[in-house]
Amino acid sequence: MEEWYFKPHEPGDPNKESVHAEFFSADSVSDAGRALVREGIQNSLDAQLANETVLVRIFLVDEQHGIESDVVRTLFKDLECHIKSLDNGIETKDKMLFQKPCSYILFEDCGTKGLIGDPEQSCKPRDKDEKNHFYYFFRAEGQTDKGKSDRGSWGVGKHVFPQASRIKTIFGLTVRSDDSRCFLMGKTILKSHWVDDDNYQDGYCGLRHEEYKHLIMPFENSDIINRFTELFDIQRGTDTGLSIVIPWPDPEISEREIIKAVYTDYFYPILSGHLEVIVETPSYDFTLDAKSLPNAADELDTSTDLQMKPLINLSKWALGVDGTVKTDLDMNNDGATWKWDKTLIPKDVRNELRDRLNNGENLALRIPVTVHKLEDYEPLESYFDVYLNSRSDGEKIKPVFIRKCIRISYVKNAQIVRGI
Repeated sequence: MEEWYFKPHEPGDPNKESVHAEFFSADSVSDAGRALVREGIQNSLDAQLANETVLVRIFLVDEQHGIESDVVRTLFKDLECHIKSLDNGIETKDKMLFQKPCSYILFEDCGTKGLIGDPEQSCKPRDKDEKNHFYYFFRAEGQTDKGKSDRGSWGVGKHVFPQASRIKTIFGLTVRSDDSRCFLMGKTILKSHWVDDDNYQDGYCGLRHEEYKHLIMPFENSDIINRFTELFDIQRGTDTGLSIVIPWPDPEISEREIIKAVYTDYFYPILSGHLEVIVETPSYDFTLDAKSLPNAADELDTSTDLQMKPLINLSKWALGVDGTVKTDLDMNNDGATWKWDKTLIPKDVRNELRDRLNNGENLALRIPVTVHKLEDYEPLESYFDVYLNSRSDGEKIKPVFIRKCIRISYVKNAQIVRGI
């Protein structure tokens, strides 16, 4: 039987409030739909299995097609009194959602590792190289097992899921690549609140540990998992990966906004074959893959099409450029801080590039850099690639930065070098 557990606050326990919403206040992720896509797919790509394409399915079910309240209410029966309590971070109008059909968003990925790691672990691993995705997803706050080379490192990306829920609640169903075990667990992130005479914060849906009563373990019972899978139309089967259910999501998250976010933020990994995304409702579905991506503009507004089409075309060309045909620039790379201007490029090379650009050619440039680590290591020689063209319509477009297939939406002090 599914039950929710909240640990009562005891003398000596820290009393904290979640501040993860503050991490999503920048323009790049200020709306819930884009934040969900951007951070969610980033986590999926980080969990990508070798030689596999990541498939993400985002299924949006509105209230009209939602699960009847009397059916879903049994799943939340121990949670309802906490959601209805005062000062818990839930808006007053959302405290009565249990009386309505349950709308939801299902975000699931395949071709990924799933939440691997010991589900009994309740504190940060002693060994920094030890991976425990289950612990970091369900139990950790402000912690991450991502390295500096991964796509994110703050440990807050996972919080877009409860942030997207009007009751700050999610369920995670995972099939793991290392042992094929299937786990189901729920979590709600609330502010400090009172129910009767006890003070509580976050809660979990699962099973009490046999030895540690405040350690909640995931369900592994096939009957419970099968019932949950059928209830929320989860299509994972035995494929490894993670399915996340967001009950009563922000009503402003629509399939149109989801498609736009995928199109603008993840066009590059889609074109390169690392990612496919299915956006679905009970009456609609649209697949974004390398073949269909250019057609996504038909689902969006004209301004998005005008901004993105040149990037799509340039990216398709860049992905076909052989490394040997990139122009290697002989630039000053003595380790000093660069002053990024045209004098870095030799004059004869600059004249050639200008002529090619004026003739409508695309350019592929390889820029050498010396990377200095903070620790006492020898400097490393590296490079970054630049792809550019000129627009005949004179329209100005901000430079786009791609790192490990993800678009970096905010680059401080980004400048365009003019006058090549």
